[in-house]
This record gives sequence, structure tokens and C-alpha cells, in this order.
Amino acid sequence: MTEPVRVIKAGDLVAADPTTGMLRMRAFELPLLWAGQVTTEPGAISGWHHHDRNESSLYIVSGVLRLEFEGTDE
Repeated sequence: MTEPVRVIKAGDLVAADPTTGMLRMRAFELPLLWAGQVTTEPGAISGWHHHDRNESSLYIVSGVLRLEFEGTDE
């Protein structure tokens, strides 16, 4: 590894694209990667959308997430 590990603390996060019912805070963004923290209001529902070519990875701290996506009946 040529680059050192970069630690991003809560105070380093910056406000990101607003979405109704969600508070987005960006840690960093690259051409195919967005990393940050999203706090969602209880019961919030996001409209159908896509993340273009970006992969999505989620870590749920508390609560329940229902995720629907095209291409599966599950």
C-alpha cells in the first residue's frame, strides 16, 4: 500500500446533496465512490433512483432498512 490510511472524523464530514427525510454528510467522493454518513428520519421513504455505475455498501447502525431493487423477486 503506497498511501497511508486516512481517518475521517465526524467533525470532518461536510454537508452533501440534500434528500427529503435524509441528512447526508460526505466524507469523500471519487469518480465511482461516495463515502459518508446518512441519517434517515424514521419511516422515511426514498423515491426510486439509481447510483449510476457506483457500487453501494451500507452499514446500518440502528433500525431496519427495506431495500428494493430491479432484477430480483426477493
